[in-house]
Amino acid sequence: MAKNRAVLGFLADLLKNLSFATFGLFGFGAAEKMVKGAALTSSDVVFAVLGSVLFVGFNAVALWLLKDDE
Repeated sequence: MAKNRAVLGFLADLLKNLSFATFGLFGFGAAEKMVKGAALTSSDVVFAVLGSVLFVGFNAVALWLLKDDE
């Protein structure tokens, strides 16, 4: 199956950018509280973990889109 490289490259870049955005948005609250010395709530930890999972997931899909068919 021939892949359209331009479209897949665009989708991969979009997923990579989305992964950094979710990681930053979900992890920012916890990082800001740690810098200020405030106590972390369980929701801060859950959002930070969710951001990390989405970061890894989106990057994995982006790499899968860019792999070569053999």
